[in-house]
Amino acid sequence: MGNTFMTVVGTGLYQECIYGMNDLEFKSKFVQEAVLRILKEQGEKIDKIICLATKEAEDCNWESFQRVFKGMKNREFKNVEVPDEVKEFLNSQGKWEDRILSDRGLKERFHEIYPQAEIQCVRIPLGSNEEELLEIFTAMYQAMEKKDNLYIDVTHGFRSMPMLYIPVIKYAEALKDINVKAIYYGAYEVPGEKKPVFDLIVYKEIQDWAFGSKNFIKYGISADLQETARKRKGMKARKRDFSFNEAEKFVKLLEDFTKCIQTGRGNEIPTDKSGQEKICIRREYEYLMNFDLNKLTFPVLIPLLDKIRDSISEFAAKGNTATGLATVHWCRDKYMIQQGYTALEETIKSFVCDLYGFRDEVRKEIRDDVVGNAMSFCNSLFTECARNNGKTNAIQWYEENQSRFFDRKSSWNIPSGENEAEFKRIAESIPLDLVQIIADVKDKRNDINHFGMRTSASTPDKLKTIFEKQVDQFDVLYKKYLGKTIA
Repeated sequence: MGNTFMTVVGTGLYQECIYGMNDLEFKSKFVQEAVLRILKEQGEKIDKIICLATKEAEDCNWESFQRVFKGMKNREFKNVEVPDEVKEFLNSQGKWEDRILSDRGLKERFHEIYPQAEIQCVRIPLGSNEEELLEIFTAMYQAMEKKDNLYIDVTHGFRSMPMLYIPVIKYAEALKDINVKAIYYGAYEVPGEKKPVFDLIVYKEIQDWAFGSKNFIKYGISADLQETARKRKGMKARKRDFSFNEAEKFVKLLEDFTKCIQTGRGNEIPTDKSGQEKICIRREYEYLMNFDLNKLTFPVLIPLLDKIRDSISEFAAKGNTATGLATVHWCRDKYMIQQGYTALEETIKSFVCDLYGFRDEVRKEIRDDVVGNAMSFCNSLFTECARNNGKTNAIQWYEENQSRFFDRKSSWNIPSGENEAEFKRIAESIPLDLVQIIADVKDKRNDINHFGMRTSASTPDKLKTIFEKQVDQFDVLYKKYLGKTIA
């Protein structure tokens, strides 16, 4: 773990120029030297410097010419392999003694800037085939340490090198938890003596935002977006720039929204004892939809966050049943089977409450003791008959005898007082298809919530398949009874 500067050097005979970054400048033929001197001037500590180079690049630019061409006299290249372009360049320069002083290699320059740093030149192949490309990939990855803070320079080397950095960075982020602090590019091709050095980290951030948005839309996971927002906020704060706060607020709302789904906070805007609104799916959805994306100072985020809002549009309908149904569909689509079973059972119960005039009811004495208990009571009678007489006969018996179900209440724990009449009303009129589906859902919900500690525990695939079928079944029942009130 530490601060690592990683760069690539080519075979070019770079000309001296002035590189500028963050209002600081340095004159050098090597952009790497200029960047490191500017970083040092800014107080950045570099613990390790990695230079990736082919053999040819190492010969040209890593070691000082004084060492590489030791023994040269009168500009004659004896017993030394020297590229033609190097010969031409050296012969075009004045006295040889002057060239020795001005042509120090990168290694010497790095040691001069950060004498305590570990400095390595890592040999890489040309990358002319897949095997060599993978070799370069491995060399780059192995040079990174766990939890490294990376400063990367992509100015020189093969044009394919910046593309190689992209997968290596993602790979190392996953396996070594690295953190990329900057990606530098020295614009050597800009006319004039002064050349700007750009920090391209914003391109990586756009990639991270896109990746995080895709993960949310596909899997309902907001963690990647939270991490990306946290890193960008940190970088902005170091520059005393707090313009990113609005994007962070949106991501925080998204985090709260997903937490509500993951923990089953489906009640329609509940309040605490003091009357304050409590966090819930519906409230967080409204906050997200009312958020003004035009306040964002990072414009590339707007289409991504807009698409995220489109992905939660089903939550627009109000009411516990509507919120529950949207949550059930969300869980089905994102493989959240346990949360889905919980949401499905409670949504069926909410729907039955609606049918009997208890819209958005959350009181236990009504929701559970009356509605839930009446449905269980009816299912027990049907199941007993089906066990003794077969399912077909049981369906007929249910329809013919439901009006007299309450007469058999002695074997069931029912509420008293006013709620007893409501229990009777539901037990003697609730449709069998609603009774059956909630019983089936409850059985599988118990299977999951008991951690599979049953002799008849279902397999994961079976639970998923059954859940999807039960969602489809309830969708049909929802449309069948929607808008109806059972007397």
